[in-house]
Amino acid sequence: MARGPRRLIGRYVDSSVVISAFDLLDARQSDDLISGEQPLFTSMLVYVEVIRNLARLESFSGSQSVEEEFENLFARMSIIEIDDLVWSRAADVARASGVKSLDAVHLAAASALGDSALEFATFDRRLAVAARNLGMVVVGQE
Repeated sequence: MARGPRRLIGRYVDSSVVISAFDLLDARQSDDLISGEQPLFTSMLVYVEVIRNLARLESFSGSQSVEEEFENLFARMSIIEIDDLVWSRAADVARASGVKSLDAVHLAAASALGDSALEFATFDRRLAVAARNLGMVVVGQE
């Protein structure tokens, strides 16, 4: 029996997209991916990765409020919990695809909501390939 088109419920946003939103040189493309009314999903992994990188961007942009802006963006996102099932799926994804460990966690978190219900937003080429191989709709890295 043929299935109809997938109903996407939102967009999973990885760290590369969020970080570039605060980089004056890359912000425009990422703004297209995180603005609008489409529900955004992510994991706490993004929080850790972005906070780690914001110090560089603050000195680049000259703004003390970059972390505040990130906190506001992060508050708009629904958080996918990284539970034992996600960790197990991440190990399977890493083994099968060869992606880096943290990238496997992003992919597993995005797939936690079921049959590719989310678009996967990334600027990372290898991560985009792995997401497509898992049947996800990828945006950002065309």
